[in-house]
Amino acid sequence: MDRQSEWILLRRVYAFLKSRGLRASAHALEKEARLKYDVRRLYALFVDGRWRRADQYVSAFMRGKENTPAASGALFVIRLRRLVEALRLRNRFWAYGYHVDRVAPLLKGHPDRAAASAQVREALRADAEGELGKAFPDREENRRACFVEFLGYDNQNKHLYRCSDPLDLNLKLIARNYSLTMRRRRRRHIPRRQQVPGQPAASTTT
Repeated sequence: MDRQSEWILLRRVYAFLKSRGLRASAHALEKEARLKYDVRRLYALFVDGRWRRADQYVSAFMRGKENTPAASGALFVIRLRRLVEALRLRNRFWAYGYHVDRVAPLLKGHPDRAAASAQVREALRADAEGELGKAFPDREENRRACFVEFLGYDNQNKHLYRCSDPLDLNLKLIARNYSLTMRRRRRRHIPRRQQVPGQPAASTTT
């Protein structure tokens, strides 16, 4: 089953659970299967400075799209702050590994590669010179500004729009799309009608 069909099926299961009043089960499914891209939850993570959780949450929805400019830009905003946070906590060994594995690859697809690279260099320089707090202040207003920057990229990720809609809407459309998908799959496995021995072939003319 491809991702689109799986997503549609999970959404239908979610709607069924809610219609039966099984809200705890529906919430658990929503959380585990990442059915809803909750921007309000992301905002709370940004404001609280919970960069690891924000990174994990957004990365789950961006999987397979990391090389697109919009996804690279959005992920870079979070991962730069996570890198800075690790440097601030003097966890430099982990920070350098994270930079190589998770931050640097985003620069290739970033829409403003030069500016993003300059920010990374500035973070490393400020850490080496003990000016990290001055170069990257960790105040709520700065975290809010990061969220605004993040949204500028995030809103360009077309594949996330369907995840942002309320899960109870467009159920008829979801059911129809799923039905069409399964119907096409069945057609692929239906053999062509074979000619019965002793009978003439069906005429194609009218």
